[in-house]
Amino acid sequence: LKMKKIIAAGLLSVTLLLSGCTQTVDYDGKEEIERARGLHTGLESASVSLTGGQNGGNDVTQEITYRFAGEVMQYLYHGTQKQTDGTVKEYYEFNNGTEIDFIDLPEDSEWDYYAKGSEGFYSYSKSSRHYFADGAQLFSVYEGAIVETKRNGNTLTFIYDPRALVQYESFRGINITDFTMTYQFNDEGYCTAFSNAYTVDGNVYDYNVTIADMNLVDEIKRPEL
Repeated sequence: LKMKKIIAAGLLSVTLLLSGCTQTVDYDGKEEIERARGLHTGLESASVSLTGGQNGGNDVTQEITYRFAGEVMQYLYHGTQKQTDGTVKEYYEFNNGTEIDFIDLPEDSEWDYYAKGSEGFYSYSKSSRHYFADGAQLFSVYEGAIVETKRNGNTLTFIYDPRALVQYESFRGINITDFTMTYQFNDEGYCTAFSNAYTVDGNVYDYNVTIADMNLVDEIKRPEL
């Protein structure tokens, strides 16, 4: 994950959500997932948000709003993490393709930045995509471990065999006892939301991702904080 910083409490969730590899395995729901991957990658702009946490708590939020200006991806990322004392830490990252601005709250009082050409600068493009703008990365279904697909209208729920998940590197060394993923599609085949629920060492984790403003973002601005 190339972004300068990602909220730590969500790292396991993001790793599990985004690190599945594509296999040549047939499964019920493959047609819908493959279509959604292509449609999402073809978007010129969108907002993607993730919320969730442990045992029903919204301990972490992550949101990115992005658009492509030609080939270059511009985005604003905002992440929050609830601390054990109840306080909340925040991180913002703004990238317009020529400069990265970032700030940690409440620690920092002003934005820091990397200019294009300086050490530490990076950018994304249509040929080198951020994971939230890449359908193949965003919709990781771990098809080799699916044991059942449940259908309800435009919703697919995949039920997994936890023992089969260890074939994927992200799951090795993790004591997962159940794992499900649910995808919601609109009538055009775009994925508008998906969720992931799993249990590790007896703790239940639930994360929900929503995808909105598809092809509707005209400008990315750095917020005034």
